[in-house]
Amino acid sequence: MPIYGYRCTQCGHELEALQNMSDPPLRVCPECMGPLQKMLYPVGISFKGSGFYSTDYKSSKVSSNGSESSKSDSKSEAPKTEAAPQPAAKTPEGPNVLGTAMASAKNLAMVAKSELDREIARTKGAQKEVAAYRKQIEDLNKQLADARAQLAALQRSKMPPPPSDQEQILQMLAPVLRSSNDGRP
Repeated sequence: MPIYGYRCTQCGHELEALQNMSDPPLRVCPECMGPLQKMLYPVGISFKGSGFYSTDYKSSKVSSNGSESSKSDSKSEAPKTEAAPQPAAKTPEGPNVLGTAMASAKNLAMVAKSELDREIARTKGAQKEVAAYRKQIEDLNKQLADARAQLAALQRSKMPPPPSDQEQILQMLAPVLRSSNDGRP
């Protein structure tokens, strides 16, 4: 997996992340929550062999047998040294400041919009899940009511029938009769 470098456009914080190539790039700075920009690193390439240096093709003549002959002086073929790197550019002043601020604001707005769109999509998904759960709860409550009704019907079927009027009168008088006869029937 490659290591990607990121720089915050607001605070300048730099970080590196080990990510798959298929992973989405990081967008928010962990320090200040500002937008991140991917950094490009120079690649170290070493060109070896003929044909890779600018003096390889200068002032060469092709002879009839196809070989090259060169009229070169040791002075003219001396490799040139690269100029020292320029110091970092100054922060823009004047009218460019406004353009830079607008570009930064635009980048920040794009990051915020993408984050908002992602959160809206998550919210809509969560709302759909909530609706599905509520429907399941409603169905389960109906099943529970049906089960309770069946249980009550089963309990009523197992109960003895209610006593007749005569049996109710006897049940009410039984304690009185027992006490008046001193327990004799």
